[in-house]
Amino acid sequence: MKDREPHPTEAEIQAWIDDRLAPEARQRVDDWLAAHPEEAEAVLRMQRADRRLREYFGTLEDDPLPEHWQWLLEPSSRSRRWRKRAAFVLLPLTGFLLGWMLRGHGLGQRPDALENALLAPAAFAHGIYATDRQRPVELGAESCRKLARWVSDRMHADIVPPDLSAEGLAFIGGRLLPSTDRMAVQFLYEDAQGRRYSLYIRRQGRGWTGIGPRPAQRVEGTVRVAFWRQGEFAFALVGNDGMALQRIARLLQDGRSGACSLRQASLQAQGGLQKL
Repeated sequence: MKDREPHPTEAEIQAWIDDRLAPEARQRVDDWLAAHPEEAEAVLRMQRADRRLREYFGTLEDDPLPEHWQWLLEPSSRSRRWRKRAAFVLLPLTGFLLGWMLRGHGLGQRPDALENALLAPAAFAHGIYATDRQRPVELGAESCRKLARWVSDRMHADIVPPDLSAEGLAFIGGRLLPSTDRMAVQFLYEDAQGRRYSLYIRRQGRGWTGIGPRPAQRVEGTVRVAFWRQGEFAFALVGNDGMALQRIARLLQDGRSGACSLRQASLQAQGGLQKL
């Protein structure tokens, strides 16, 4: 019943925070948050952070524009074109920099090494690429062999995309990502309802506490992250359904997930395969 209520999308959560939802849609999100207190706590932290930003920057709106930015106010068609270009580049960059500067300053972030090096980057990468409907991956499922060779070479280990079809997940593709001090790989999956899950893998770092061989979960913003270690690698599985994350994590650990169908052809010549 309540556990079966559909999870609000990230766009709906953000619209709820910004108070942009129609009354009926807002009531649905209210009901879902009431039934999911852990997620509600994370969303309320985001809402408080949003209000702090608005309060701070609201005090700046009457300040005069610096002289070197006055061209933005010019009425010419040429300046209008440049304003659009400037907004296209500067607004996303400003949002990213604000998020980075505010991390760990009383806005719900945990200041531990595990959070900074694994959980937050995995959740952030999921938010960027899992919501991208045009190019969510660097190499798609049709290039599984090439993807496996590429990530294995750059990560200096035999790493292949797991086959999670036993959990109803179709492999979309993957990409390499920078992490705090190491390289990471992200594999992306999608279920029949269009919900996406990402698997983020990197080598463990120093000073990590709170990660063990058995999967644990934390809430990161509007998503959940299941995480565990296996050998020298750390894994973070990101999605919205905590029960599904637990099942998928067990599937990965049990080794029953195998890998994509091109695994043998991809890595046979390299000798030895790491079974994820």
